Amino acid sequence: MASGRICERSGRSAGGDRPSAEEVLCHYSALRLHIQGTGNLDRFNRWLKTFCVTRFIGQFGCARGELDAVIKRIEKEENPQAKRRFAREQALPIRLRMVDLLGHLYNAPLATLNNATELGTICNIEEPSMLRLKLLSGQDAKLAQLLGEPLPTAAQPWKEYPALPGWS
Repeated sequence: MASGRICERSGRSAGGDRPSAEEVLCHYSALRLHIQGTGNLDRFNRWLKTFCVTRFIGQFGCARGELDAVIKRIEKEENPQAKRRFAREQALPIRLRMVDLLGHLYNAPLATLNNATELGTICNIEEPSMLRLKLLSGQDAKLAQLLGEPLPTAAQPWKEYPALPGWS
């Protein structure tokens, strides 16, 4: 039975009586066609992007937990070639997905940035989460060691915020 957590890939929440976060977001997005008036549409888009940020935060956190678990399993492997293969086939794709999710985490609030509170969301992603807690890079040294080489450029965050399609 699903617990309803965003990490799970099941379609329904616990007991199947409530829609999953993904279903709610899809249903809410579909309502956009029925919104009338520029102000109403602006408000709707702002809420939709806020919900997307929340979803991306959950997905990013789940990916980090998944990466931690995979690295822990790889470290228990005794065969060095198997360790390297598992790091490349299992851990690295998760780490690359985390960079993609981080791009969405930045772009959703940047698309609606209108006040200090929204800027605070970006600051909270950057300072405590990425720099102090190292949610993105915390496993990088270990992963590079398991790979036997530095992480690829695609695994590194960008120096300038990328404009991802669909957020502007």
